[in-house]
Amino acid sequence: MSPLRFTLSYRGPLRADSTKDKQEIRLSLHDQLRMLWSGFPFDKFHDRHFTDAESKRLVGKVTYLPLVRRSARLIAELDIFLLRNEVPGRIIVGGGDIDNRLKTLFDAFRCPQSAGEAGSQSHTDSEIYTLLEDDSLITAVRVTTDRLLERCEPEEALLIVRVSVIPINFPVGGIEIA
Repeated sequence: MSPLRFTLSYRGPLRADSTKDKQEIRLSLHDQLRMLWSGFPFDKFHDRHFTDAESKRLVGKVTYLPLVRRSARLIAELDIFLLRNEVPGRIIVGGGDIDNRLKTLFDAFRCPQSAGEAGSQSHTDSEIYTLLEDDSLITAVRVTTDRLLERCEPEEALLIVRVSVIPINFPVGGIEIA
C-alpha cells in the first residue's frame, strides 16, 4: 500500500515552548483535517477508524481524534517549508531558535497530554482532529527554511507541511512488522 499524501498549512505565531501557540496551531489544523476526513478517501472509513478505545483521547471536555496512531499501525513523514521574517543565517530571534519552534509545531500536531496543555478550550467543537496521537510517530522530517518577505511580527511564520501517512502493517515471512 502506498503512502497517503496531503498538505497542511499554518500562518501565525510559532514561538518556542508556547502552549497558546500549540493550541492555536492545533485548531487551525483541525479545520483542515476535518475537511480531509469529509472527502475521499477518508469519508469511506471514518467511522471504522475511530471505533476502538485507543482511537480517541478525551482531554477536558474535548475528544481528540488523531489520524496517525499506533493502534491503526500508521506513521508519518513530514516535509516542512518554514517561512519566517528573518534574514538567512539568523537562527535565534524573538520567537526562539528553529529547533524549539519545531518542537512547538510537533507538539501541536499531536493530541494534548493534559487539559493544561490544551489551553483554552473555548472553541465550539467537542471533537478536534489532530494529525498524530503522539509525536513519536513522526519517523522522518525534512525542514527547509526561507525568509518571509512580508511585514509581520518576528515570531510569525508561514508553514507548508507535506504529510505522508504510511501504513506499517505488512507481513514479512509470516511475521507482522509494527
